[in-house]
Amino acid sequence: MEEIIKTIANNLGINAKNLSADTNLIKDLEINSFDLVSLICAFEEKYDIVIKEEEVKQIKQIKDIVYLIETKKG
Repeated sequence: MEEIIKTIANNLGINAKNLSADTNLIKDLEINSFDLVSLICAFEEKYDIVIKEEEVKQIKQIKDIVYLIETKKG
């Protein structure tokens, strides 16, 4: 989870200490659709996975990204 939080913080230019598993991407971080697509691309490249559009729609909190990546990595 720490690595995922670091990636989010780096991509959004924020302090990782302000993030937790329960951080809501839209309500807490106010990210837009471009930011979310950039994050998804970063995770796909970093972990060599493919995240489908339907799966992206289900992402609300950081823990959702963690679960999705862990599931995809097997």
